[in-house]
Amino acid sequence: MKRLAILTLAFFGTCALCFAQGGATGALEGTLQDKSGATVPGAEVVIIDQVHGNQMRSITADANGNFTALLLPVGTYTIEVKAKGFADTKMEGIEVRVT
Repeated sequence: MKRLAILTLAFFGTCALCFAQGGATGALEGTLQDKSGATVPGAEVVIIDQVHGNQMRSITADANGNFTALLLPVGTYTIEVKAKGFADTKMEGIEVRVT
């Protein structure tokens, strides 16, 4: 089974006030690529909030392998990626902070 690489993974936080949550939020975005650098479209990206009760959000990468998760509470996350024909990939300890 091929390994999936999560490359050009970017994290950023904003100071925007989210009235529903009453605090700062950030976002997580990235591009999914295999070892050869080819993008991986349609992969499932599961984002797990390690600080706020292991809440999960599942999104699907677009046709170019890009994904974006907005309005994430500031904290620590685990990212799990699943794509047909690839071994599952997991990254832990991803920080979303306000800068």
